[in-house]
Amino acid sequence: RIAQEQLKNILEYSKAKSISISLKQLSNQLFFIITDDGIGFDQKTCQQGLGQCNIVRRAQEMNGKAEWITEIDHGCSLMITIPIN
Repeated sequence: RIAQEQLKNILEYSKAKSISISLKQLSNQLFFIITDDGIGFDQKTCQQGLGQCNIVRRAQEMNGKAEWITEIDHGCSLMITIPIN
C-alpha cells in the first residue's frame, strides 16, 4: 500500500520521466526506497497531504519511519526504514 500511494503521488504531481524502486536489507533494517526525477517540492512550505499521512501511518504500524528527501527541480525520494526482528 505504501508503494501504491507513493506511485499515485508521483504520477499525479511530479511530472517524472523515470521512477526507481529498491528494497534492501542491511543488518536488522529493511530499506524501501522510491525515487523519481520529477519536479520535487519544498517540504518547508508544502503541507502533508492525506497520501503522505497514510504512508507515515503505515510505516509506523510496522515500527518504521518514512522520510522524504526532495528539492525543487531535483526530484524526490521516499525512504521507508523498518526494523527486522
